[in-house]
Amino acid sequence: MSDSVVKIRNAVRYVRSSPARFKKFKTCMEDEKISCKSMVCLDVHTRWNSTYVMLEAAEKFEKAFDRLEDHDSQYVKGPPSKEDWDNARNLVKFLGVFYEVTLRISGSLFVTSNQYFHELCLIKNVITEKDPLLSRMAKGMERKFNKYWGDFEKINSLLFVAIVLDPRYKLKFTKYCLSHFYEKEIVDEMVRFVDQTLRRLYDEYRLSSLGF
Repeated sequence: MSDSVVKIRNAVRYVRSSPARFKKFKTCMEDEKISCKSMVCLDVHTRWNSTYVMLEAAEKFEKAFDRLEDHDSQYVKGPPSKEDWDNARNLVKFLGVFYEVTLRISGSLFVTSNQYFHELCLIKNVITEKDPLLSRMAKGMERKFNKYWGDFEKINSLLFVAIVLDPRYKLKFTKYCLSHFYEKEIVDEMVRFVDQTLRRLYDEYRLSSLGF
């Protein structure tokens, strides 16, 4: 998988390295009748979201990269193979989930607290990916996930409270989702903790409304 990403990155770097090469690439796009408002972009290879954007853009121009070999004699390394593009599409599908989740929960112009738990469930499902090509990356992401979300005592309990207070969901729904993350004993303890937190919040609200 990493080799495929490197090959596509090198191909993108090649066409972006000079105006002359980029012009030839655009000619290939015209020959293949590729009309797309976006254009290939180079990633920052240490940032997965940047790599996602690069691959997501590049795979639209697969045929143009294939044709470039006929238009540019200096393109000696040749285009990425069909297998490379297939791997890239699988990776785009995988990373796309994280990219979209990041956009949804990092918004500053709308409420996101009631979305966190749902997004965590989505991420947890994705990082259990069984595809052998993606499993290595998924395991690395799962280790990072567990670092921040594996110990419920480190999680802000208000994230769960926001779900329970949502009219569409209740404590049973929260328990059901948590059962996919943790062992039964831990789930029961978490549910009790959330229940106690809700009761404390209610008591605080009741006392403040009475002027205490």
